[in-house]
Amino acid sequence: MGYSKIKISTESFIKIKKKGEATGFVTVLFCIAVVIILYFYVYQLYVTNSEIEKSSDALVTANLAVYKDINIETLADDPQNIIITDNNMAFSTFKKHLRNNLNLDSNEIPMGNSYIKSKVKVERFTIYNVLGDDVIILNYISGGNNFQMEMHSGEKGLIRTPKGIAVFNTTVHSSISFDISILNEKRNITLSEDTDIINTN
Repeated sequence: MGYSKIKISTESFIKIKKKGEATGFVTVLFCIAVVIILYFYVYQLYVTNSEIEKSSDALVTANLAVYKDINIETLADDPQNIIITDNNMAFSTFKKHLRNNLNLDSNEIPMGNSYIKSKVKVERFTIYNVLGDDVIILNYISGGNNFQMEMHSGEKGLIRTPKGIAVFNTTVHSSISFDISILNEKRNITLSEDTDIINTN
């Protein structure tokens, strides 16, 4: 029984070799493109996360600014009574510092080259006033400067903020939302922070 001999001409061999080289070249180019895209995606995520962290710090600073509006009369009566009673003034202070910290105009729209791609919306602004063992909650109603008041007698330490923090001292909670863009894909971000007038760390 004989074996059939397979003959491949030099010309055919060169064609196969060139085809293999072309396929390998295309594969290498594809891999390089994928690596570049992944690099830019990871880099943009890193930059965006850094900016979001800065925005969280800006929100904390805006919360802390509100404590300049504490009620001096109640403080004079008792150093333990550190409360904020002028909620409209406190909210104006909060918005003013939020605009400054995030470089927003008077309508909370970012100015200049910002990673924020929409108006910054105040989703929630709440003052938890602690007076003795009582907690008086002032809730900002979105869409205006109106506040809703809730009285919780003897519930110091029992009331919790939306982040789950127990309220022992006068506390400010705020929440904002805005859009960002990652590789031309729009995403909505919500940030929230609590600041305790005594324990500000």
